[in-house]
Amino acid sequence: MKNSIIILSLTCVFIIIVLNNLSAQTSGGPDSFGYIWKSSADTEGPVFNWIDISTTGTLVTDLQDDNAVGFFPIGFDFRYYDNTYNSIKIGSNGWIGFNDVSNVSLCFPPVPTPGAGGDNLMFVFTADMIHIAYTGVNPAKVYYQQTSDYEFVISFIDVPYWVNTASGFSGSNTFQVILDASTNSFTYQYLSMEPTVLNALEACNMNTSVGFENADGSSGLQILSNHNLPSNEMAIKIECPDCFSTIQNNSESKTTVYPNPVSDKLFIDAENLVSAKVFDEQGKLISEIFECDNISFEHLMPGVYTVKLVTTTISENFKIIKLK
Repeated sequence: MKNSIIILSLTCVFIIIVLNNLSAQTSGGPDSFGYIWKSSADTEGPVFNWIDISTTGTLVTDLQDDNAVGFFPIGFDFRYYDNTYNSIKIGSNGWIGFNDVSNVSLCFPPVPTPGAGGDNLMFVFTADMIHIAYTGVNPAKVYYQQTSDYEFVISFIDVPYWVNTASGFSGSNTFQVILDASTNSFTYQYLSMEPTVLNALEACNMNTSVGFENADGSSGLQILSNHNLPSNEMAIKIECPDCFSTIQNNSESKTTVYPNPVSDKLFIDAENLVSAKVFDEQGKLISEIFECDNISFEHLMPGVYTVKLVTTTISENFKIIKLK
């Protein structure tokens, strides 16, 4: 792609001055699956806490221009939408993914977009960046490290934008993504971002992207795009509160279902349970039990189901993930 940009550089590629004008929106979602996001600017958002792995992490080699490397082992099982993954790919343009994607390049697709080549990705900070130099030395480095039994970090350090100059790069962006298996959440952190030198194409609707989407691009959220760049020392946490861990979302009824995701049996802890119904994604009734403390999911296909619990005092719905 870069060769075509160089040829058209007189008419299509330009260097612009932009302001780091962060959107007033500090949270968003849910998407159709249930993911929400909150930034550190939100009163209930995460606290920025940069994790430095530059001296302890594994250096990623072979990142160049518009490419991806990996898969790399995460070290544990991480649940993302309705699947579980233990390895990841890293893209030169600031994305990570669970599919075998070879490249996501300018112009970037809106998030989510089914079948756009960028499915099952986390767009940590996706822009037209480069890890090599035509002349001189490109400072870009990427590291990954499993920092605990449940935490995995990927850091992009001093990664510049591609520009049509002798060196082929300009600017510097330092950011990371943290996968947390204890909550099946993930957090983007931005230590130092370059807002003033950004390669852009007039024909592109999406020159930069921050967001995430599922395996087929049918669900996801666009958090930031184009020149609405993340601020320095900013964190964005993405989670699905009622999707994965043990659910207890009604303090009045004290109802709990577990485990979630489920492989065989879903156990119910509820006072005065009358019935439990299982519905598929289309709302079709799959099974129903009465005055029982568990539901069998062994015969069901992998996917997302709704369990409706009825007690003598209340009716509640729970989203349940069935694993393979």
